[in-house]
Amino acid sequence: MAGLATSFGSGAMTNSIAEIEDADAILVIGSNTTENHPVISNLVKRATLKDAKLIVADPRKITLTKFADVWLRQRPGTDVALVNGLIHVILEEGLQDQTFISERTEKFDVLKQSVSGYTVIYRGPGDKKNKPPPGPMLRLKKRLFCMPWGSPSILPGQIT
Repeated sequence: MAGLATSFGSGAMTNSIAEIEDADAILVIGSNTTENHPVISNLVKRATLKDAKLIVADPRKITLTKFADVWLRQRPGTDVALVNGLIHVILEEGLQDQTFISERTEKFDVLKQSVSGYTVIYRGPGDKKNKPPPGPMLRLKKRLFCMPWGSPSILPGQIT
């Protein structure tokens, strides 16, 4: 949440609540949405009934895992490594929307360089357990999330 607040001026999600039900893809990371935000959880569930793809990244078997197309069970404390690993693989395989990046971002080359070490075998500085899921699993998740859907929603928990 601190990263969102720094980047966007708010620690809240970057899309409106009304958009969730009509999203094509939803990534829930580090959030037990059903427990903490039951109304939003119901919108996520309804979106899956409309064929939205749901990726849940949480080591716990939360309620939304029952609705998820993909359940990433990263180790506690590795959310940042997971996200950086996903970004790295997306860039490595050329799945990014370069037009969007060119028109709407600044210093993208800095991001690209900062995630270059987050390969599917990255273990983090001094921590042999700090790694994204194994290569084939990470690539499967990345491909699902990078499909040409119109409106993804990302529901972040607190990333520390």
